[in-house]
Amino acid sequence: MSWRFAIAAAGVAVGCAEAGSSNQVPDAASRTDAAREMTPIDARAPMDAPAATCTTTVTCTTATVLPGIGGDEDGASSSSASGYQAAWYSIRLSETDSGPFADPMSIETTLTSPSGAMFDLLVYVNTGSDQLDCTTPTGTVTTNGASEASNIEWGETGTFANDADDSRTVSIQISPHVGASCSPGETWSLSILTGFD
Repeated sequence: MSWRFAIAAAGVAVGCAEAGSSNQVPDAASRTDAAREMTPIDARAPMDAPAATCTTTVTCTTATVLPGIGGDEDGASSSSASGYQAAWYSIRLSETDSGPFADPMSIETTLTSPSGAMFDLLVYVNTGSDQLDCTTPTGTVTTNGASEASNIEWGETGTFANDADDSRTVSIQISPHVGASCSPGETWSLSILTGFD
């Protein structure tokens, strides 16, 4: 019996020596620590999703098209939109009154900013011809607190009709103030009224 214990003890001693051998591959914990030390901080995966930005790739020529509505008193109507970042909208206003005492075309656009950021409103309409205008803002924008408003009239602004179709495509640009931060939970609202004259 005693020689069996001696062999077993020798086997344990050999096993311990192999585990501590300098030729042994480091255990899993040691390998993980070494890998962590060698991994650059910038190469690690981000902990949070990217923050929402105020910019957009949409332009005047690729604007979101709102359903067309009447633009004079007979076709008076309304439209609206909302969002949280920069935007472009396009809306077609059609002349509906062709009588001898026709009314002018008119559009009132109001942008109301959220409490967390301020946005600016610009409206473009080529009042002289039925061509898209994306470069020269039309009319004057007035500010009242968190709201900006634009009122524009064109076409038959005199006593009699001008015997021309004054239908136009209106472009609306919404842009954040420089340095503003945007959040999907903080939305602006856009209101459009036509035929108010």
